Amino acid sequence: MHTTVPWPLVGNLDPAGLVDTRLQAHHAVQLIVSLGISFLPPAADDSHTNLEWLPGRALATHPIPAASPFRGALRLDPLILMMLDESGDVLDEYRLAGRTLAQALRWLKEAVRASGAPADRLTDRKHYAIPAHPLSDGGRFQPDEVGCRELSAYYHGASLVLNEIAARRPEASAVRCWPHHFDLATLITVAPGKTIGAGLSPGDDSYAEPYYYVSPYPYPHAPFPELRSGLWHSTGWVGAVLPASHICRGKTSESQQEMIHSFLGDAIAACESLR
Repeated sequence: MHTTVPWPLVGNLDPAGLVDTRLQAHHAVQLIVSLGISFLPPAADDSHTNLEWLPGRALATHPIPAASPFRGALRLDPLILMMLDESGDVLDEYRLAGRTLAQALRWLKEAVRASGAPADRLTDRKHYAIPAHPLSDGGRFQPDEVGCRELSAYYHGASLVLNEIAARRPEASAVRCWPHHFDLATLITVAPGKTIGAGLSPGDDSYAEPYYYVSPYPYPHAPFPELRSGLWHSTGWVGAVLPASHICRGKTSESQQEMIHSFLGDAIAACESLR
């Protein structure tokens, strides 16, 4: 049964035109990820770094212990850093347009200090690398208004459909954004040692545009079952893919929603059948 929450229509911007917006957001989100790395016990699967998509269309960290516990968050439309209290109310915010990463980190450190956490523990060092962007060399955030709105819509739609899947399947993990690849996903355990990842990538080295994916592990060998929508990807990793350019062929939110639901359902069933 499909969600009754309004489905966000995408396609107001060519999906291939989202690359710079995606890269700016990917660099921006690393600022709040610094909170999990600095203040939470490290988890073997890196889950202390992952993020939740909130109904208010922002990515938020796990709660950070302090005299006044808080969460860091990044709103995508417009691009704003936020500090939230335990109830999700905004304590403070910082618009990134025209600012550098260094300026944003200084603001974050002061916001941490105001919450009673030891600000000197805050580090922006990461144990992984993300795609390069001039922001890393002192460039300023210059978010595109339409691009930010479109990127936010992709994540919001993915949150709706992936949470539906996770709610129906007790073997599925909570839906989370993983800051290394910036994807929003759930992991379904179908048997000991066999999993299926289902999620949305905002774009990467495989596809410049956003895409939904369903990827079984261990990777199976071809031939793969025929899909009613989407395609099979087998270079570097194996999975079914529904690119945003396919989704945008649907001209209404209802048709796009139906396409995504159909793809995910078919692809998960196909991956469960693979050996």
